[in-house]
Amino acid sequence: MKPAVLFTEVASTEPVRIQRKTWKLLLLVLLSALALRAWYGSWNLNQNRFWDEQYALKNVRSLLLTGDVKPVNAYYPSPVWSVPQAAVLKLSDVLYTQTGNGALRVLDDQFGFTPTGILLCRWIQAIYGTLAVWFVFLAGRRLFTSQIALVAAAMVAFAPWAIHASGYIKPDGLLLMSITMAFWASLAAVDSPTVKRHLLAGLAIALALSSKLTGGLIAMPLVVAVAILGWRERRRVGLLVVAGASSAAFFIALNPYWLHYLSFLSGLKRDYAMRAGWAEMTRLSMPGRVVGFITDGYLHGLVLGSVSLVGFALLAVGVLRRGRPGGLGATGDLIGEGGATVRSRGGELINLAKRAMFLVFPLLYTLVYIVQTPYFKPNNFLPLALFTALSAAWLLIGCWRWVSVRWPLVQHPAIVGVLAVILVAGIVLPGWLYTYRSVTPTTRDLARLYLDQELNAPPSAKLVFAEAWQEPRPPWGSGERRLHDGLSAIHEVPNLEKLSPRALDLSDGLVFFGHRQIGGKTFLREREVGGPEAQVTVFRAQPFKARGPTMVAVAYGWLRNGPYLDLTSHPCIDAAPGCRAVDLPVDLVAEELASFFVLLTWDSLGESAETPHIEVGDRSLDLVVASKQPSGMLYVSPRFQLGDGPRVARLVRDDDFGDDDLEDDDCEDDDLEDDDCVGDDCEGDDRTEGGMLIQLARWVPGRAPS
Repeated sequence: MKPAVLFTEVASTEPVRIQRKTWKLLLLVLLSALALRAWYGSWNLNQNRFWDEQYALKNVRSLLLTGDVKPVNAYYPSPVWSVPQAAVLKLSDVLYTQTGNGALRVLDDQFGFTPTGILLCRWIQAIYGTLAVWFVFLAGRRLFTSQIALVAAAMVAFAPWAIHASGYIKPDGLLLMSITMAFWASLAAVDSPTVKRHLLAGLAIALALSSKLTGGLIAMPLVVAVAILGWRERRRVGLLVVAGASSAAFFIALNPYWLHYLSFLSGLKRDYAMRAGWAEMTRLSMPGRVVGFITDGYLHGLVLGSVSLVGFALLAVGVLRRGRPGGLGATGDLIGEGGATVRSRGGELINLAKRAMFLVFPLLYTLVYIVQTPYFKPNNFLPLALFTALSAAWLLIGCWRWVSVRWPLVQHPAIVGVLAVILVAGIVLPGWLYTYRSVTPTTRDLARLYLDQELNAPPSAKLVFAEAWQEPRPPWGSGERRLHDGLSAIHEVPNLEKLSPRALDLSDGLVFFGHRQIGGKTFLREREVGGPEAQVTVFRAQPFKARGPTMVAVAYGWLRNGPYLDLTSHPCIDAAPGCRAVDLPVDLVAEELASFFVLLTWDSLGESAETPHIEVGDRSLDLVVASKQPSGMLYVSPRFQLGDGPRVARLVRDDDFGDDDLEDDDCEDDDLEDDDCVGDDCEGDDRTEGGMLIQLARWVPGRAPS
């Protein structure tokens, strides 16, 4: 058998063997896709890994506790998403009740999700993502050939964007699956115009619309196909009405509160408009951003992404030229007579209609998105991956056939083997490497997690200096929430040796590169930094346990001297915009050490790009971001000594705090956790006057953490 049969579906004396080989490869792709997604979702089993997970889980928790599908959160309100999650969790909880096995428990005593609950929800997403790969293959077979479909399915299976969407708790994985399913069902309805096929297409479209309202645009490919074919086959128009009516009926049945979605969509549009203004995005820049997304290394990469765009353009040219039978105009010879007519049972016109179906969704989706909002959000364009993967696979295999026919030498097994290895590596490695990097913590992550635990940081407003180590992070990177809540402020510097011993001495902890160790002693001890007794721990890379350079974590033993002191703010005497003054405690002695803890509510943050700072006399203390809380941004100042200076501190920023727009009960929000308000009596007071909470912590040297 010639090696070329691996890449095309031309006539062969062994068609059954080729088919079996294709199915075996597809099974390997599907199992790999499921394994990657399950692995990706099985790490860091808490709601803090990704910010959006907390919103997605609120409706699931409500359904578990009340049995009512009515959404309690406007984000992702459809029961189509929450009911399967809640059903699986309910089954696990029933088994826990019957067996007493704590590993099956999904909600804890405070009705928060246990690691098992998080894991089950993420694994459901992994199944959705794997089914999306399956439907990509099915759609590709109806459009092109099994080999083209297999390559496209592999591209989706191992794309980091698709792995991420299918590995955390958000409807993106369900949307991708339902859109691919709807497109396949629509192609099947065009190939075999029966009531059953059109009812299936209507159901799949309703699922896509329920996943996210933008998914409803997947109905347009079937409409376009009927527009091309219907004037000759009037029966198809009637079947389109059946599909549309069934889709509407299914959607209403699956979404009893669907009327509320419209107000949510209106609010989301306003939110996107504000985000676009902040990011200076325009509608004119949207096409370029879409191209950048397709060629991004976390989707197809520059090479395969560019190939997909060229392939899509060539397919469009072929459709516009209305091609010859078995071909697509000038591009028909890329895949040949046999490949172009596979599963095209109605001849040239059906073949043309199916190609038009393929083209219309990406173009219409992008156009509608641009009309609705100038805000580009990459995950919203993930459904395009089905179409870009297929166009890339079509062009790659078409080029191979074109070259192999003209230069038979390239069919030599050695050349075929090299090309196959390059193709497989280019498709498969990005997904595996991304997943490994995502689930394997860095030595830097472990060092910071260690300090959080040793210093018992939340909510004590600790400050850690860390040497910067920048590694590429995807657009959805969870930042400092990878391993911990982030209530320790991490102040990154290029080189700790550039900081004064006094600054290092007054910090709570340090993280620096291990190569700075000299003769068994850290550079800190070489410089005779005179802080409290320190505990030093070294973190080294280990396969599947830690990756990255050797890092050293130093935990200092500082103790807070009493509770936080609440400071009442008032406008500065000079009435400078964005300035609030606070009176320091009269009993704060000159030699005592202290630090500020500042919570600015989201309403008070304004549009300033500058981090606020605190002025004490002629000194300026740069506030460091500790974390983003549901209530607002949390800041911590470096530790300082009051000295003999003034007893007034000024919190300064570039813009006004917007006092008139703020409520006084920011600490009473039902969505806040107990540690969002720092202090024993946070609830019920109005210390967030002006949209901010300012407190002072006093410190004394203590024992090193044990």
